[in-house]
This record gives sequence, C-alpha cells and structure tokens, in this order.
Amino acid sequence: MADSTKEQRQLAIEAYKVLVSVMTHEETLVWRRNEFLFAANGGLMTILGLVFNSIDAPTPQLVGVFLSLAGIVLCIVWAYIAERGKAFHEHWYDQLVALEKEFLSPIKVFENADTYFNREGEITLAGDPRRLRSITRRFKIHSVIKILPFLFLLGWAFLLIVSLVGLLLFLVSLIF
Repeated sequence: MADSTKEQRQLAIEAYKVLVSVMTHEETLVWRRNEFLFAANGGLMTILGLVFNSIDAPTPQLVGVFLSLAGIVLCIVWAYIAERGKAFHEHWYDQLVALEKEFLSPIKVFENADTYFNREGEITLAGDPRRLRSITRRFKIHSVIKILPFLFLLGWAFLLIVSLVGLLLFLVSLIF
C-alpha cells in the first residue's frame, strides 16, 4: 500500500506540473487573443475614420454601416472568447487545487491563491500576514477583460447610429 501511495503522489506531482504548464499556456493565449481582438477593433475604427474623412457621401455612411456591423460581430465573438478563456482558466485552476488537497497536502500554492484572491483576501505566508486590498479582490482580470469588448461594442453602436443617420440625411437631401 505504501508503494501505491508513493506512486499516486508521484503521478499527482507529474499531473500538477502538466496542469501548471497548461494553465500558463492558456493564460498566454488569453492575452494574445485579447491583443489581437483589441488591435482588430482599433484597426476597423481607424479605417472608418479614414473613410469618413476622405470620401464624399454616401460612401462613408455605407462603409460606416458595414464596418460598424462587422465591429459589433467582432465584439460579440470577443466576449464569447473572453468568457471561454475564463472557463478554461477556472477548470485548470480547480484541478490544481484538487490535486493539492487530495495528493499534495503540504503544498497549498493554488489553494492559498484562491483564498487570497477570491475568498477572504488574506493569508499567512511564512508567519507573515498578507492582506489584499478590497478593490483588487473585486476587479478580477477576467472581469476586466470582459469589459473591453463591451466598451468597444458601445463605440460600434454609436458609430452605427451616426452612419445610419448620415445615410438617412443624405437620402433625404436627394429627395428634397
């Protein structure tokens, strides 16, 4: 039985290493996806600004409607990707906490982090108390990441309205 327990512990250590690596890789992917989607939104807005300043009506308004709709779709996809990234992070994180509790009891790296960042906001490390400011506990990084597509979505909705109003005014000026 002792050999079996030792073998289980060794397997748990290997699984722990793999999970830390997977979670680190997933975090890198989360940032890369967000950087790309942020740049894509910024690029679309730049193109829209250039079109509005360089071409006569109604082309800018038509392009504005098209780019605004594309931006809205991009933001919806971005919000989904952000939510999915959070779910992956939580999945790997929960597995690491479970491994620590079940097989690696003296190790409490992720369990302490969960207590520190999510629950009480304070832990003791090497006899020293550590306290996280309450504002830091409230604003988790994944929540902030999910705010970005929402903010861009508001911008795209505004630009869509501006483009539609401009197109409507152009059409009215043709009639009268």
